[in-house]
Amino acid sequence: MTAAPQEAPASVHPGLLAYLEEQDIPYEVLDGCVVVSPPCTFRHEDVASELYARLRLAAPDDLAVLGANFGFWYDDPYYVMPDITVARRSDCEDRGTFVAPLLVVEVLSPTTRRRDLVGKWNVYAEAGVPSYWLVDPVEPSLTVLALRDGIYVESGRISRSEELVVAEPFPVTVRLQR
Repeated sequence: MTAAPQEAPASVHPGLLAYLEEQDIPYEVLDGCVVVSPPCTFRHEDVASELYARLRLAAPDDLAVLGANFGFWYDDPYYVMPDITVARRSDCEDRGTFVAPLLVVEVLSPTTRRRDLVGKWNVYAEAGVPSYWLVDPVEPSLTVLALRDGIYVESGRISRSEELVVAEPFPVTVRLQR
């Protein structure tokens, strides 16, 4: 179930959020706009699950690796729900995290590609999220971005069944395919 904001942004009718909550429809509030996405494709969910499993197994105990229903409240009442979030357990609340996660992973799809590459990219950079991974399940490819002086720069890239050892936010070897 989606975590409801304490109050709706001025640009959003509170009845809409109540309806989405009642219907258990996941949504995000990105820069004052309610964003509802269709269910994920098999490829999207398959690659996200593979990365989630690898991250979860490698994560130290003080970090939480969370799936697509965990909210990052970057400017309450605005929030996004990355496909994968890595955050300090001490920063996690029932509603989500109000502190910049250490890593967010977005798996691109036809309906989210532009939002993930522009809107969320800017939100994550401005909030100070140090690591941002973009996954294209069609290619397939993984681009690892690191925040340097407020700007994301590419620090690694793999495609298909290649492996990449990533040091931040913790050491982990990632692959897109088994």
